[in-house]
Amino acid sequence: MRRLGNSLSVCLALAMTLSFLPGATAFAQAPALPSCSGDAVSGTVVAVDSTTGLVTIDQGGGDLCTVSLNETFDQPIVGLLGSFFENVTADSLTAALDSLQTKLDCSAGTCTWSTEGSGDTTATVQSMTENATDPSCYDVTFLIDDGTGGTTTETTTICDTTALQSWQDALSSLTADWTLNDDGTYSGAGDEIQAMHDDGMGFGVIVKLYAMAAQAQQTCADTSGTTAETDTVNPCDVSVQGLVDAFHSGTGMGQLFKEYGKPAYLGVGHVRNGTPDSHGKPENPGKPENPGKSDKPCNPHANSHSPKSCPSGD
Repeated sequence: MRRLGNSLSVCLALAMTLSFLPGATAFAQAPALPSCSGDAVSGTVVAVDSTTGLVTIDQGGGDLCTVSLNETFDQPIVGLLGSFFENVTADSLTAALDSLQTKLDCSAGTCTWSTEGSGDTTATVQSMTENATDPSCYDVTFLIDDGTGGTTTETTTICDTTALQSWQDALSSLTADWTLNDDGTYSGAGDEIQAMHDDGMGFGVIVKLYAMAAQAQQTCADTSGTTAETDTVNPCDVSVQGLVDAFHSGTGMGQLFKEYGKPAYLGVGHVRNGTPDSHGKPENPGKPENPGKSDKPCNPHANSHSPKSCPSGD
């Protein structure tokens, strides 16, 4: 499991007050909510209309505004790469919100959580803080519908690494720090990738640069920002723009690989066939059981020495 942060939280209390839906957090947006103004917005995603792509963001203190996601590009490859390297889509945000929903057993007066996710009370993960006694465990605060239209909180210590990692990933993905388009929509990495390609950069080069940056940032997260004395590059300082600038200044791809590490994803084909929510190296499928044999049906009438012949029934 990757190293979890000391403290993660998401502001979902207002979203629950508006509409507490067990297992379904993608509810229709209130039409009175204004669009997010300015050229950027920061806050927490609290709701997604998966049909329209309209996202509600809490900018802090219950200051809500909406942003429409632009997931349509002239070239499908742009959308593919944009969603792979940033993964900000209506579907991914909805999945993150849904994954924070769980069940607590509050029948004994105090609420407990089990790996089975069973219980009598629907709750939403609000925050996680490293336990002071056992660093492998976290004190998780849940929001619970109080039955009167409001919410209460319940904090319990959880040590299940699978659940903790899932919640951490969800909480992180719901943090918005977005630069908006001129029309107020958000396109994520797609717009950047489209602009790079319009400037003459091939998609293969773009994949390599984004994959190197993603690999470096994952290393930064895994090591909590610490570097060895022998390291010449701090992975936390590596960015897509920095790599693009280095490439444009004449640094060859081989030299970039030498300095920053060769990534697992080297082209569009790798992205298309890889795992969208992981920038790690895909698992090696191993050699085929019989690499010389075609997957096509055999020919029972072929010569016995032909590769198309059927195996003997002996």
